[in-house]
Amino acid sequence: MTRPKRFDFSPLPGLVGGRVFGDLPNSDTESGDYTDTRGRLIPTTSVEQYAATLGTWFGLDRSELDAVLPILGNFDSTDLGFLV
Repeated sequence: MTRPKRFDFSPLPGLVGGRVFGDLPNSDTESGDYTDTRGRLIPTTSVEQYAATLGTWFGLDRSELDAVLPILGNFDSTDLGFLV
């Protein structure tokens, strides 16, 4: 039996799949990817960046994104490119 390599169905038309956004963490728990306590990972891509990408797709302009995502200005990229 052969399995499909990926889903061809997407609830969002224009979704670009098959990519990783941000950086994959280093497996060394002593590296800078982890905090000093309890082995928590420090993410390289924020929830705000994902939300801004979706918000732009829904038609929000920059001022509306800044109003609903107040810390969005702390990040270099506001569109991750997973929607076209």
